[in-house]
Amino acid sequence: MSKFNSENKFIKNLRFHLSFYFNDIDISNIISDYEEWFENEKLHGKTEKEICNSLQNPVTITQKLHSEFPQKHLFTNNTTIQMLLIIIIHFLSNVLCLNICNKYTSNFLAYSLLINFLLFIIPIFFIKAEDKNIIKTTYFSIINNIFLFGIDVSIVLLQNFFLPNLRFHNSGKICTYIITLISLILFLINIYFCFNKLYKNKFFGIITIFHICTEITLLLYCENQLHMLSDTISEFRLLIFGNICIYFELLLLCIIFYILNLKSKEK
Repeated sequence: MSKFNSENKFIKNLRFHLSFYFNDIDISNIISDYEEWFENEKLHGKTEKEICNSLQNPVTITQKLHSEFPQKHLFTNNTTIQMLLIIIIHFLSNVLCLNICNKYTSNFLAYSLLINFLLFIIPIFFIKAEDKNIIKTTYFSIINNIFLFGIDVSIVLLQNFFLPNLRFHNSGKICTYIITLISLILFLINIYFCFNKLYKNKFFGIITIFHICTEITLLLYCENQLHMLSDTISEFRLLIFGNICIYFELLLLCIIFYILNLKSKEK
């Protein structure tokens, strides 16, 4: 018996558990079968709660299906697992590289650009984010990107004009702790997006994940510059230039991702 009382909650939970064991196509087919089952049962006068109670728990369903149909080459066919690994590798590699740069008082910019490029290029060329209406999705992506760009601008303004002016005791350490905390929160938000939003629209989800990863990079670059004690006008200009480079790289990769998916849709 399932503990859920609505179709939406049941399907969402089932999709979550399936994402660990099945590829994108199989997940879509399984979910379609259960959605069709719900529709047929509703035609017979049953409520969503009654239908849920007649079904097994999503965990049990997933385990049973997995035992009957073991998966091969799951990594190459499951977008959720692919993007989850990219998110984790992106965060850990940036943090590791940042610590090395701070230790030797070197600029983090070139390394951050390289990490973003190498990791973002993987889904751009190897993940097919098929969309029935990519133009409409692009419109929503633009609105979403404007919102995220506002966050990015806020980060730049904060690191350029507010943080360097703090002069109280241990202000540097406090700023570093705050930046680390915000970066960790964004990392967790990215994982949430990966499991709860990506399946609804791959194109939109991947673009959003790219942006959040970039915001983490901007924050870590800010921490690096604070560690290097950048407090002159010329260094502020270099700091702003670094932020522009990081965000411009993101926009360029997003445009490439959009063009490739648009072409694949036209075929």
